Parts: sequence; C-alpha cells; structure tokens
Amino acid sequence: MNIVLGGPEISYDYEEYLLNGIANFIVINEGELAFEKLIKHLSGEYNIYDVENIAYLENGIVKQNQLMQIEDLNQLKDPFFQEDIKDISKKVQYIELSRGCPYKCSYCLASLEKGLRFFNIDKVFDQIDYLVNHGARTIKFLDRSFNANKKIALSFFKNLSKKTIQTAYFNLK
Repeated sequence: MNIVLGGPEISYDYEEYLLNGIANFIVINEGELAFEKLIKHLSGEYNIYDVENIAYLENGIVKQNQLMQIEDLNQLKDPFFQEDIKDISKKVQYIELSRGCPYKCSYCLASLEKGLRFFNIDKVFDQIDYLVNHGARTIKFLDRSFNANKKIALSFFKNLSKKTIQTAYFNLK
C-alpha cells in the first residue's frame, strides 16, 4: 500500500513526512497532472523520474523531481465526481478563476508561485452551472488574486450578475 499526501501545508515540510514513514509520496506544487502520472507509475506505466511535482524516498534518501506549473489551466478536467452528486448540497464547493499571484509578499504562500494564470471564464461558469444544477448550496472561490486583472474580474462579475438576474441563478432552497 502506498500513502500519497499533498497540499500546501505538507509540501513545505515533505522531507519530515517521508523520513518518518508517514507517506510514500508527497505531491508538491500543483497536483492534478502529477497525481495522475503517479497513479500511472504505480501501475507500471510511468517511470518515477518522469513524474513532476513529487517527492519520495529512494534508498533512504529524499528525492524531489522537477517542479512544474500547469501552464494551461484549461486543460484540467473538472474536479467533480459523479459519486459526489448525492452529497453536493451538504458540502462546500470550491471554484478557481485564477492561480498564482503577481506580487511577492513575504507572508503569503502565493508568493512562491511564479506568475498569475487564469481559467477560461466560460469554463468556470460551466463548472458553476454544473454545481448549481446538481444542488450545490455553498460555492467558495479559492482565488488569492481574484482582482489582480481588473478586466477579467469585471467580466466575471458582469457575467455572474447577468446570470443571477436572468435565471435566479442562486435561488437555492
């Protein structure tokens, strides 16, 4: 059995988790593509050295593969699973419009990322539509730098307000 951990809280102290046997693999940085490749590695389809954004132990030594950002966020699959639909109204749903930050504030985790990247607004609204149509009651935006690009932020709010007025978009029971 392999234990895989990831996320910002673990990524920065990954050596400790590996050396203490808490996990076999740590996904560092963005995990969507790395996790998929790691699963393929575990099933024998991928060489471990070709899986970016992971750390692991090799002969008792912590190894960290190349770190990469996902340049085109729109290539990512929607993060919603069919088996979660029955509970969608009971859980908080998360949506991103962007990742990264153009600033380098010393107190912020986003300062470690390079650049600011945006999801396509139409794709974001497709995800929101999916969630609302399946009973989502609480949707949170994860963006640290939502308003860093004024044009995109205004376009998003314009589209959101238009949808709200036209379709009673958030008239949730």
